[in-house]
Amino acid sequence: MERLWALLLVSLVGLAATTNYTNHAPLLPLLMQDLAFGPTPAGLLSSAFFLSGAAFVVPLGALVDRVGPRPVALLGLFGTALCTLGMAGARGYGDLFVLKLL
Repeated sequence: MERLWALLLVSLVGLAATTNYTNHAPLLPLLMQDLAFGPTPAGLLSSAFFLSGAAFVVPLGALVDRVGPRPVALLGLFGTALCTLGMAGARGYGDLFVLKLL
């Protein structure tokens, strides 16, 4: 049964990561028009997910060594869900960028 939970957790992490990276792409032309930003900030918005990944990979790896992978993965899923929901209420480009970065 524990293997099933581990498989489910890994699947959810993969789904959350993929969805968070691509969730704004279909709306990008509308976001650019409504929030008045150009192609360069749009590219930065798409890159923010990877920037945060590069910045946090070592500290989170150390945290996994201390507390184990399950709590860190659950914390990541919870944080990703909160930030994704927060994007729905973003009032400007800065809000979107910070939420993507987190």
